[in-house]
Amino acid sequence: MNTIKGIPEHIEADFGDSIVTRDEAVAVLGSSPGLGPPDLCWLQKSQKRTLLGGNKEAQGYYHYVLGRDVSSSAAVAAYFALLNSKVEPLTMLQGLWLSSEYSVQRGFYCCYDPLSRMDLRCELCVPGGVVVGCVDAAGGLHDVTPQLWMQAQVRHGINDWN
Repeated sequence: MNTIKGIPEHIEADFGDSIVTRDEAVAVLGSSPGLGPPDLCWLQKSQKRTLLGGNKEAQGYYHYVLGRDVSSSAAVAAYFALLNSKVEPLTMLQGLWLSSEYSVQRGFYCCYDPLSRMDLRCELCVPGGVVVGCVDAAGGLHDVTPQLWMQAQVRHGINDWN
């Protein structure tokens, strides 16, 4: 199947829409007070092969995350690994019609930091690893510093406390 066990996912109508919407929200939040939106996890999944052969078109999935450790890129990479391990396998009936199950090909984890007013983003590259960066309200890219990781963790602590 194309779902992740225990995670309520939404399927995008247009590929990449949730990331575009997140960019627009960060632009608005740059001049607004508050803790910002919950974390966003976006995944690109596709079926490796269909019965007729070839790859099926990739689909965008997303879900919101609260209370996850975001103290480092390793913590976010561990979350991606957890999600990948929970991709539900095909049922026996589905296995008769489909020759392969879905796999995660790419992903983004977005965490808003209200202190710097930037969105900290971790991109999962398969195969490869996790690439990190920050997006400001104007859409500019910045490097992630240890201070930004700490601020993101503080924001999560405040959210958990509320």
